[in-house]
Amino acid sequence: MIVSLGVSQHLAACLDSLASHDSRDSFRVVWVNNDPGAKPSAAPVLPDEVLRVDVTTNLGWAGGLHVGRAHLDSEYLVWVQDDMQVAPGWLDALMTAADAHPDIAAFGSLAMLDDGRLDGPSGGRALPHDDVARWNDHDAAAGTPPTELTRHDWVTGKGMLTRVAAWDEVHGTDPRQFPLNHVDKDYFTHLRAHGYSVALVPGARLTHVGSASSPSQFRLFLPPWQEPRFNARWGGPVAAMDAAPGPVAHECSAWLPEPSDPARILEHVRRAVGDEASRMLIPAVRWTSSAHLKEVEDRAHAFMLVEIGASEQRFVTSASWRVTAPLRAAAELLRRLRRSGR
Repeated sequence: MIVSLGVSQHLAACLDSLASHDSRDSFRVVWVNNDPGAKPSAAPVLPDEVLRVDVTTNLGWAGGLHVGRAHLDSEYLVWVQDDMQVAPGWLDALMTAADAHPDIAAFGSLAMLDDGRLDGPSGGRALPHDDVARWNDHDAAAGTPPTELTRHDWVTGKGMLTRVAAWDEVHGTDPRQFPLNHVDKDYFTHLRAHGYSVALVPGARLTHVGSASSPSQFRLFLPPWQEPRFNARWGGPVAAMDAAPGPVAHECSAWLPEPSDPARILEHVRRAVGDEASRMLIPAVRWTSSAHLKEVEDRAHAFMLVEIGASEQRFVTSASWRVTAPLRAAAELLRRLRRSGR
């Protein structure tokens, strides 16, 4: 399953890599196109092996994976990011590990850069228990790629295989992790809370071909918005699992009303995403507006300035200043409402 926000730069190469992948097991490729209008580039010519599913609104990575799950009838699901290409033997290595270790519910791959180095953290301990932002600091594969299957608290979500039975038991990924941060760590922690294990498979490799880019203001807003709730939800269960491996008591799929109805799960996914997007709207506007104004002050020397009044200076030619005008207007409206007590 590949989830993208519109047509990304490397999507065609990713889909071709998967469609032409040689494996002993049959498989199907499902591309979930979140909000096709977000990046209205020409869609790639799809191989016959690829099923395209368009979603009219952006459901995020977690929500998009649920859409892909609804179009598959298989024993396993594999997540692949849209800027990655798989190496020969990748899927066979994952399947061999799954056959040999029926107690493990999820298997991570090694993500590599073009120069052969590891692409970020691969798997490790969930420490501190209540600070997910620091879990990557405990990456067990840092510096030296592992040579054998290793169980971890979490593994990379880049090219990860999971058993459908385990996915269905925990109701899949949590759509409240909208749009993408910590979706994989949330899923792995939930699996472990149900008593499952997760592991890294060093023989399963794929390459990250996407280029690094500066995070947007929204991406910078997400960690302080999401991580406190993640930590509050999972800090206690993770500590309990460290003391005595699961299953442990935990909040289980609170976004899904009970009794759950599999036929309506996508309806609940959309509702959960909509609720989360609504909750973050005003805080995100406030945060991005103030962050942008600070950036304006810090980088004022790089743009043409005019003096307004005796001491105030503002941008008049910056493209980003014009584009963010609606955010600044919204922030000013909020300030006025606060002053008026409304």
